[in-house]
Amino acid sequence: MSKTILRKVPDEDVYYNFEDFIELDKKRFIICGNDDFRSLGDKKLISIVEGTYYDDEVGYDYETLEELKKVTGKVWEETTIRGYSQSDYQTLYYVDEEVDKEEIEMIENFYMGKVSEFEVEEDGDTYHEFVPDDIVWEGKKSICDYLGLNVDSTTIYKDDGYKKVYKYKEIN
Repeated sequence: MSKTILRKVPDEDVYYNFEDFIELDKKRFIICGNDDFRSLGDKKLISIVEGTYYDDEVGYDYETLEELKKVTGKVWEETTIRGYSQSDYQTLYYVDEEVDKEEIEMIENFYMGKVSEFEVEEDGDTYHEFVPDDIVWEGKKSICDYLGLNVDSTTIYKDDGYKKVYKYKEIN
C-alpha cells in the first residue's frame, strides 16, 4: 500500500483564480452586488441585476427576479454568499430548478476563499488540491473522505509557524 502525504500550504501562500477552479455557467449564475468583488455572469443578465437594463415595455422599472424570468424563461432565486470578514459578501443569483445547495456552497467556498490548499505527494507525484475549510476543521478523516484517500495510508501535516533568523557579516 502506498503512502500519501499531504502538507497544508500556509494561508499566506495560497493564491488561486476562482475561474480556474469553478467553471461558472453564466446562463445559470450571476454573482454581483458588492463593488469590492468582481461581478461574474452574462453581461446582459448582470445589467438586469444592476438596474441598467432597459426593457421596452417597462423601461428601468422592473423587479429583478421577474425581469430575469422574462428574459431567460427560467425562475431565478437569489442568496447572499459570505466570506470570513464583515465586508466579504456578494449576491448570487441562480436558476432555481437547475442548482442545488451543494453547488451554491462550492461557489461560496471558492469565490470567497474559504478553502485550504494542500500539496499532495502520492506514488512519486506531487500535485495540489483545494479543500473547503469546514471540511478541514473536521480533521483527517473528513479531508481524506473529501479527496478520496485512504485514511490509514495518509499523513497530513499543517504549518506550525516558522523562525526568522538573521545572518550577520562584518562591515569593513
